[in-house]
Parts: sequence; structure tokens; C-alpha cells
Amino acid sequence: MSRLVTELLRLYGAAPQDNTTTRALCVEVRHHAAWRHLAGLWEGVQADLNWPAPAIAVNGTDGFQLWFSLQDTIPVADGALALRTLCQRYLTDLPAKHIHVWPVMSPSPESARPSLPPQQRHAEQWSAFIARDLAPVFEDTPWLDLQPGDDAQADMLGQLRSISSAMWSQSTALWRTPAAEESCAETPSVPISFADHDPKAFLLRVMNDPSVDMALRIDAAKALLTHSSPH
Repeated sequence: MSRLVTELLRLYGAAPQDNTTTRALCVEVRHHAAWRHLAGLWEGVQADLNWPAPAIAVNGTDGFQLWFSLQDTIPVADGALALRTLCQRYLTDLPAKHIHVWPVMSPSPESARPSLPPQQRHAEQWSAFIARDLAPVFEDTPWLDLQPGDDAQADMLGQLRSISSAMWSQSTALWRTPAAEESCAETPSVPISFADHDPKAFLLRVMNDPSVDMALRIDAAKALLTHSSPH
């Protein structure tokens, strides 16, 4: 088994036969300014959720991808909900037609797990994992002209870490709410009452209300952890 295959399996696991669980999440932006949009998401998950950096890839044709690695398998429905929430938070200035994610809320034969790089897309056009500082270089031509070396790709992946079970569990409180778990339809949320006298109850309401800006919900979650910890 090559070093590249070993690293891919370490980070993303094998695609399950039944397609109901996954260790890989992917966000792809197909747009002439794809990296400028995805850079905010790449930075945001690290700053706001304390997640390790996802892998950055050029897709070999028309955009960029972020590949998130999970330490343990999760239901694809949970992954789809997480990606929807992240896109709503960090990609709001981009038309939805340019955003493609996996897994999705409503799976179909066309929504199969995308192929991990490196892959040849067209003649002299390869998808590949790339370093953060090189991403802007590929903004106009999101591909490599030659097949990337397996060892170089393995070295790049070897620096990445998976989202731990603890990190994932802490993050899911931000999107696993009854309203958010409805399909893609918007559902009215319970308004927050600023007359709550119980600080813990108030923080919980803020954290679980999908109508509240994600940054405020993250702050509420952090405050709740501080409020709940023993002094």
C-alpha cells in the first residue's frame, strides 16, 4: 500500500458500501473566485470551532474543495446538516448554484461521494491537494498541468489531523436543533426572550436558535461551558 493511500485511509476512510455513514465531508465551490470564498470557511472553522485545518484541493476543472476529516464515522444526515450550517454561516455572499457539498440533505444517485484527489479530469488537468499559501496561485486555473507526485501528496496529507469525537460532539450543539434538522425548508423558530431570568436557560436558547447569527451562538456555547464549569 502506497503512502498516499495510507494517508487517505487514515483521514477519510473507505467509502462505506451502504453510503449511510462517513468520515469525510466535502465543500466545493465552482466559481472564478472560488478560493477567496472558501478561505473564509477554511479559517472560520479553525477560529470558531477549534477544528483542525481541512485539506485544500483544486478540483481539476473549475473550482476548489475543502475536505474535512472525522476521527469517527457519523451518519451522512449529520454531516449534511453540519455542511448546510457552515455554508449558511461562511458562504452567504455566494449564490447557492456555485456551492456543492457532500453529503447532502436529500441523497440521490447523482450525489455520490466525490472522488478524492489526485484524479485526472481532462488532458493535462489534474485535481490535487495543495498547500494554503499556494491556493491563490490556482485561482484562475484550479488544476495541475501534470500528475502530482504521490509522495508529495502524502507529505501534505500527513500534516493534517481529523476532527476528534470531542470536537464534533461540542460543535453539533450549534446545529442539531429541531428547526435545523427539518429538511431544506425554512421553519419558524421560537423567538428569544431577553426577559429570561435564568442565565443558563437564556444561553441555551441563544445557542439552539437557528435564527441567531452563528457567531453569537458560538459565543453563547462558550459562555455556557464557562457557566457550567466548576469554579
